[in-house]
Amino acid sequence: MLIESCPAPNPQELHGQWIGINKGFGPALVGLTQDVKQFKPIRSQCADGNNLMVEQVPICDLRSHGWQPKLSILTKEKQELGNFAVSQTCGDLELDYSKAQNRWFDPARYLVDELVQVDDGLLLGRANLQFGCVRIPLAYFTLSRRPCNECDECTE
Repeated sequence: MLIESCPAPNPQELHGQWIGINKGFGPALVGLTQDVKQFKPIRSQCADGNNLMVEQVPICDLRSHGWQPKLSILTKEKQELGNFAVSQTCGDLELDYSKAQNRWFDPARYLVDELVQVDDGLLLGRANLQFGCVRIPLAYFTLSRRPCNECDECTE
């Protein structure tokens, strides 16, 4: 299986936005088949980030209409959710939502994503529900580097 055989990505190379497609029972249940993961610059050996909600479109329309930010009805700001901390142990890379600042009622606090690099600019992840030592796989997702002309970071 790719998750077990591929190497972890270099955390220093994750900075920026990655567009994602989610597959599995969990994403289908909540209607979240696409999202954007935003990785912030590494500061003092720690990296973190969050998920950016996007308008959900059929898979066949992703190329022409996909990954448009979902705006809050009240504030008209981009909707962000699921803050995560990037941790690397024993060569594995994880996005741990329990170690980041999430509200106490946010179910994302029980998520840990495993992340591997399949190819340059292509990552594979497995989202897991974690309660103590028990880890239950929920879904798989792919992430690909978002082209600079499509993100907010083109000014860097």
